Amino acid sequence: MSTPAASIRDADDPFSPLSNADNPPDIILRSSDLVDFHVHKSVLSFASTFFRDMFLLPEGPNVVKDGKPVAPLPEPSQVANILLALCYPRSICVNSFLDLDGVDDAYEAADKYQILGGQAVLERLLDEPRFLEKEPHRVFAIACHRGLEKQAKAAAMATLKLPAFIPNIRVPEFNSISALKVRQLEEFRYQCSQFMVTFLAKSSSNVEAEDFTDPARCETYDEVWWNNVGHGKGCGPTFSEHGTMYPAEWLSAHMADVTLVAQVRPDIESVSAALRTIKQPILDSMSPCSLCLTSASASLSNLAYDLKYQTLAAQKELLAKYLFAS
Repeated sequence: MSTPAASIRDADDPFSPLSNADNPPDIILRSSDLVDFHVHKSVLSFASTFFRDMFLLPEGPNVVKDGKPVAPLPEPSQVANILLALCYPRSICVNSFLDLDGVDDAYEAADKYQILGGQAVLERLLDEPRFLEKEPHRVFAIACHRGLEKQAKAAAMATLKLPAFIPNIRVPEFNSISALKVRQLEEFRYQCSQFMVTFLAKSSSNVEAEDFTDPARCETYDEVWWNNVGHGKGCGPTFSEHGTMYPAEWLSAHMADVTLVAQVRPDIESVSAALRTIKQPILDSMSPCSLCLTSASASLSNLAYDLKYQTLAAQKELLAKYLFAS
């Protein structure tokens, strides 16, 4: 029984019947969901040894449409569109890579159909900022599924820029990878967050020193919140009777704000920006101290530099321990 014509539709440009009027297509490839792609044997033969060999076979009793033979493809139209776009110049198929839909299966199909350089094109697609920055979870899942460690690690890093919880996030490719891979991604994020949280805690915690009896010792600390000279009333470090030194009070409130950023969005740029930016209520509390008002920004910038330097090194070590795509 033949397929009812009403259930078949033509593909959009550049694979529609009239998209190449000056060089009309000479064959139709019909996807599994009944979308007809009007293409050129010569182009497909040049790009794919699979198609070249297929077209050399004697033609059987093929279905014919608009005077062109119709050959079935087992792939759905989403995948077929990407697959065929890989065979044509990118300038012609510029609109075929607007999203990641079908890319995962197209990566496998590019190998099946022996499309020269096809998988490399898709790997570069996963490297593009428009996908890596906006949909890193999808890039991560595709890379894990297809054994692309470089892209998986880049995507893992990119997820740090997004909040811990994203309502209605769409990652259909998670269905293709194990729960272990998703768990590893969550664990990587947590460890990156904890490193920065620990750094911030150490930078603002009290200093225990059994031999610390002279308050002048605080002059060895460069940050303004440890400086014991020149602060306004009620500001500056304080000391217990046992010699424990505590930083200026405003620092604890500021570090609480920064720590929250590190827990929610453990991206080094986001946390560094939060560390350098003092919120207005904290600035108001610092108003009696001209020293902190004028020097806090420089001290926090220096601390942000140290945080970035140490975090980048820690993240590099963490990434080396993971094999997301194995």
